[in-house]
Amino acid sequence: MLDQATQSAKMTARELEVLMGLAKGLSNQGISEQLGVSPKTIDSHRTNLMRKMAVNSTATLLVKAIREGLI
Repeated sequence: MLDQATQSAKMTARELEVLMGLAKGLSNQGISEQLGVSPKTIDSHRTNLMRKMAVNSTATLLVKAIREGLI
């Protein structure tokens, strides 16, 4: 398993912003309005995050991010 520094280094700044929005309970629409991009772009970032962290759901993504100290 990768350590926190290695894991967060693999993520882009925008992906980390999306992750923080998800952690706040925002929807794709809410995050997209906050960041000034389309909801589809947010969905793409969420998909990339889930792939990079090897999880299959947003809930698991958030749990893993908390455990690894990313949020």
